Amino acid sequence: LGNPHLVWASGYNAPSEWNKGDIFYTYFNGASWASPQNLSQSILGGYTTTTLNWQYKANCPSSSVQEAAVANDKLYVIVNGGGTYEYNPANNQWTAKASAPGGSPSGGGAAEVNGLIYVLGDYSGSIKIYNPGNNSWSTGAAIPASRSGMCVAAAGGNVYAIGGPNSTKNEMYNPTSNSWTTKAAIPTAREYAAAATVNG
Repeated sequence: LGNPHLVWASGYNAPSEWNKGDIFYTYFNGASWASPQNLSQSILGGYTTTTLNWQYKANCPSSSVQEAAVANDKLYVIVNGGGTYEYNPANNQWTAKASAPGGSPSGGGAAEVNGLIYVLGDYSGSIKIYNPGNNSWSTGAAIPASRSGMCVAAAGGNVYAIGGPNSTKNEMYNPTSNSWTTKAAIPTAREYAAAATVNG
């Protein structure tokens, strides 16, 4: 597959099936988009409820999680009001961390680049940056088109904010230069969807 990819599911075919015609991807190189393709024929095997091995872990201290990202093999979640929690899979424990300034941006997302977590959403403008190493928050340059309901993902050392309510915008944040660049618009507006990166 190309790099990066956006991946989303449109629904299950049956209660016990995950990947029969419900997973799609689109590839972009920063300048143009390809049409979504159905990957059901290229995915071998299947994950069913009989082969999954789920385990119960410690509950998050708050049920109002807004954004989440993984950094340094730990999970970080930001909840309503800006509370930040770290989950350590090694000992199955949650730890309260410094709260996000100005509360948590709702309806957005978070992504990790070089050990830092970048959080966007809720028409808050500036990107919020959490440093797990010293448990501190800072802010970066404001996104050009402030909005909610966007997909947030990292690729190639940059953070992408894609879509939003009736929006096809695709904006890239460069952490090194603390600047935003407008990239090729997504062909169809998406809001409150999800984005993920595969192989970079």
